[in-house]
Amino acid sequence: MDEKNYLQWLAGTPTAWWHDSADPAELDRALESGAVGVTTNPVLAATAVAANRERWREPIRAAVDGAPSPGAKAEALMRVVVTEAARRLEPTWRATGGTQGFVCAQVNPSLAGDRAAMEDMGRRFDGWAPNIAVKLPATAAGLDVMERLVVDGITTTLTLSFTVPQVLAAGRRFQQAAARRRAGARAGRCFAVVMIGRLDEYLREVAADAGVALADAEVRQAGLAVVKRAYRAYRENGW
Repeated sequence: MDEKNYLQWLAGTPTAWWHDSADPAELDRALESGAVGVTTNPVLAATAVAANRERWREPIRAAVDGAPSPGAKAEALMRVVVTEAARRLEPTWRATGGTQGFVCAQVNPSLAGDRAAMEDMGRRFDGWAPNIAVKLPATAAGLDVMERLVVDGITTTLTLSFTVPQVLAAGRRFQQAAARRRAGARAGRCFAVVMIGRLDEYLREVAADAGVALADAEVRQAGLAVVKRAYRAYRENGW
């Protein structure tokens, strides 16, 4: 029997791991190692397009030629990348009954405070494939949009959370929206993301500004504490 790599071992534990890229070659390796989801963002999508111009020559040309504005062009190019990943993950989505196998499609970050624009984008993204998770900012506006989408059974991801209250707000608002889910709607999910690395970066800057010497291991404990406290609160609430 071939020895498992770390990710293949991880896939056999209660932890489910997602791949953080939409490049097809990377995604092939990730799926071989047990990935059950993919997260993308505009930067990752642009990177994938740049690395696969020949592979996606015709879809890219159609996206560029048919877009009436720069924003529309960016969305069309992102659709090329996201739908390719969604196609590869759809077997996982079907095999797990829609609990895994999702691919994130992020709304335009420059519209992070525009509820109507984000909701419109989210509904468009949901139509790209059955296993799309609409990625929204973990802000007041993003939470409002998440609720509106969840009522219609659309799966979402709340991203760039740094604190326990943000993650708890995502869970609470999702539960409230799920209770109002429209009759006949799908049972959409919500993935609450904690960005441990971003919190680490912030704390390093704070320590440097204050002239406080902190070991890197000490900094990392803060992010782990956020995750552990949020996880405990989710368990206590039955979320």
